[in-house]
Amino acid sequence: MKQETLQYDAIHLERRILWIFGIYSGKDFPPRNLHFLRALVTFSVLIIFVLGMFVEIIVDHNNFQVVF
Repeated sequence: MKQETLQYDAIHLERRILWIFGIYSGKDFPPRNLHFLRALVTFSVLIIFVLGMFVEIIVDHNNFQVVF
């Protein structure tokens, strides 16, 4: 059991980074009032970024066969 705790604590920084962006919550990182808002903003930025890249590929190549 002690080894699981050490392994779980080894990724503390990564869990904190995910918690800051609203993606992670757990017993050490309880959800705050703005937790859902941060997750929504992170997801929205991700979707906009991916769609922007996709549109840029279509505009640059102007050929759907190359894209797909």
